[in-house]
Amino acid sequence: MRLLARPRLNRTGMVLVLIGMSACTDALRPDRAAGMVRVLVDSEPVATRGMLHVALTNTGNTAVLLGHCPTSVDRRTGSSWIGADADVTCDALLSRLGPGATLHAYIDLPPLPSGSYRLNYRFRDELSPSGDAAGRATSNVFVVGN
Repeated sequence: MRLLARPRLNRTGMVLVLIGMSACTDALRPDRAAGMVRVLVDSEPVATRGMLHVALTNTGNTAVLLGHCPTSVDRRTGSSWIGADADVTCDALLSRLGPGATLHAYIDLPPLPSGSYRLNYRFRDELSPSGDAAGRATSNVFVVGN
């Protein structure tokens, strides 16, 4: 009969294993918290079309890359959100937003039916230039019309 030797870990070895596991787990999460963006739209109702002020703030601990234009606009229908057919006009720029920094953008809304809307943005961590660490941010609700 042959006995198999099991490797033993001391306390330091176990701590290093746990740190390595948590680092790997964090890197594999698509929504990792390294870069997070908060999107705030002015809360005053807007007419059926017009300029909308948007403040995009990096609340994470690393810089992020994001565009001034939203990737989509949602409209509330009942208790759910659906994609609104809205081609917004804005500056087609990509900005680097450092930790704690705020970017102010202006969006020209096309004519929209009255209702509640929100904007969706995509961003990526500056440390992942390939874009595989993309995040999503959704604005607060804003009202169009009455």
